Amino acid sequence: ASPNLSIGHLRTGSTGTALALRGGGSDVEVGTNAMLKVMDIFGTALFAVSGTVSAGTRGMDVFGCLVVAIATAMGGGSIRDMLLGRTPVYWATDTTYLKIAAVSSLATFVIWPFLEDLGVSMKAWPLAASDTLGIGAFVIIGARIGLDHGLAPLGAVVCAVMTSTFGGVLRDVLCRQPVRILHSESTIYATPVAFGASVYVTLRQALAGQDAGEAIAAIAGYCSTVALLFAAEGFGLRLPYWFKHPMSHGQPSQYEAFDLTTKLAGHSTVQSFPLNMTTREEKAMPEEPERIPHPAPGLWGVDPPFPEDVRVSRGGASSAAGKGANPSC
Repeated sequence: ASPNLSIGHLRTGSTGTALALRGGGSDVEVGTNAMLKVMDIFGTALFAVSGTVSAGTRGMDVFGCLVVAIATAMGGGSIRDMLLGRTPVYWATDTTYLKIAAVSSLATFVIWPFLEDLGVSMKAWPLAASDTLGIGAFVIIGARIGLDHGLAPLGAVVCAVMTSTFGGVLRDVLCRQPVRILHSESTIYATPVAFGASVYVTLRQALAGQDAGEAIAAIAGYCSTVALLFAAEGFGLRLPYWFKHPMSHGQPSQYEAFDLTTKLAGHSTVQSFPLNMTTREEKAMPEEPERIPHPAPGLWGVDPPFPEDVRVSRGGASSAAGKGANPSC
């Protein structure tokens, strides 16, 4: 019998038994499935870390970081499942992924500020390499689900791209930063994913019916994705873009330090920029009207009552002002 080793993305009842490969259950196939499962869980945790860091540096609280982390880690697979009609989505039936993302997010929220003080960033090679290894597993899982649901080869490649990258798209949209896979400021990301998925789909069809054929296709697709992602990062590979309109012109990099004092003090210095980001250049801000002093928040962030002289009744006059006002008025 085929080995019944499942990954939450794939369910029993799909073509083949869960993630059991079509070669008769050889050691190669069992090992391939085990590797994909480990990398899938590892990638989920790393995506949650990425979402938490992006949200935290944008001034979100712990709940906001948790929401962005879950969207980053499981958003791509959720969109894929909804488009394929696979409901409820995978993490609703196998809550392991939800728990992993939540724990990773909360741990990152607590620990990351200390790591940041030590000079650690999401571009540090251990984190970047781990993220890349997780993406490779997402590619194979997404393409396999597409093929098992009767999609054409091109449709399966699109399914793999959605699974691997749309979580990051949701993260960037929620954090109001340039979407990484769409802008020239970052190295190629979706292209290696599509290439690796194409390798897997092509070899799976070419080796159909052969012993360990799908395991070979999965390993080749995984290695192709990871190798091209590492090469893109190492050599700075980017897709062509208009030189007249480079991404960096007047728009900060998503990896640039984020100034909370500037962002949270009031309005952005660039009111016309839809992402509400500041530019690298200092621009004059219009003078703001004088504000009534607001008392400091009390316990748990609850505002204490205003003093009597600044309370305004529904009639438009404060009670304190009314006491001292001329009765004849």
